Amino acid sequence: LTIDSFNFKKVDLIQLDVERYEENVIKGSMETLERCKPILILETCTDWLRWYLLNNGYQVLYTCENPEYGTILGRGIK
Repeated sequence: LTIDSFNFKKVDLIQLDVERYEENVIKGSMETLERCKPILILETCTDWLRWYLLNNGYQVLYTCENPEYGTILGRGIK
């Protein structure tokens, strides 16, 4: 199952706590992210995730000094 497979019409927020599987979940959410530009709350942010978010209209904010850990807030710009 992926987030895209649910065919949600509107998504405002996605919060993930998936123990380092964020990339997999995001890859299965790309259509939803592009269409809805929801706020994302993630625990970790890999280089690929940071690249994907920044290249798809997201602002990336960190709540701790180490960007690999802690809460990462991404806001899609519509």
